[in-house]
Amino acid sequence: MRELAPLLGRSPRAVKRFINVYQFLRLTMTSDGSPSDAPDGLPQSGLLLLLAILNGVPSLAPFILDHIESAKPGTSIKALVTSLNSVHGLRDSTRWAGIRPIVDGFVTQHGGTWTLITLQQCAVRARYFSFLPYYSQTSLLD
Repeated sequence: MRELAPLLGRSPRAVKRFINVYQFLRLTMTSDGSPSDAPDGLPQSGLLLLLAILNGVPSLAPFILDHIESAKPGTSIKALVTSLNSVHGLRDSTRWAGIRPIVDGFVTQHGGTWTLITLQQCAVRARYFSFLPYYSQTSLLD
């Protein structure tokens, strides 16, 4: 979780929201760290990354989550992360340029077991638990 602190910035409110949502999610996790109502193998580290993005850089989150959710089947995680540089709304963003190395490092260290499908499921779950009005209307049942 410390690795994600730079994504959250210096806003105490964003840090507190991230910790509260993380604690809430932990209540719904099984002993192996996957959400109790989610398919097997949903990576907790993927959820943490996306929650940190939602809480720390909410202006960029829609571009990142939409890109993840709309990726074509078979796309590798490395290719997906690399392609974020070409996403409209990110490519010219100085904020994205600043957090990109953090995202890359986290994915390199923790994303080895992620698949596109599990990361897409993480994106849906992160939107739902973000408690931001324009995200939380996404249904987990879709």
